[in-house]
Amino acid sequence: RSLRGHIDTLLARLTVLRGSDRLAAMADASLDAAIRDLDALRHDAEHARGDARQAVLDRLEVVGRALLNDVLRALPAADRDGLESEASQEIEPFRGRMDAEAFRRAHAAAVARLVRERARIPDFAF
Repeated sequence: RSLRGHIDTLLARLTVLRGSDRLAAMADASLDAAIRDLDALRHDAEHARGDARQAVLDRLEVVGRALLNDVLRALPAADRDGLESEASQEIEPFRGRMDAEAFRRAHAAAVARLVRERARIPDFAF
């Protein structure tokens, strides 16, 4: 699949999400911003090569991370705490094999995955 095709798929999924009540009003502005950013990126992605392609990939990562962070911040504190706890429980068995920084990154990745799953936000990684 092409980078443009990936962005088109993200746009379609976010547009459906925008039309649903899945996120309620907690992340409307962030979702709208992500859709606008992706729409702008789709034209750049079509023929991007080399450094231009990497710039599109980097921007895609930034847009996806910003949306996830905004959704996480918009969650009620009890929901955020629950996700943090669930992520900790998932990776705790591996803690002895990780240094503190690796554990922090693994925890952050687990929280991001849980947020994506619960909110049905697609993975922006290509």
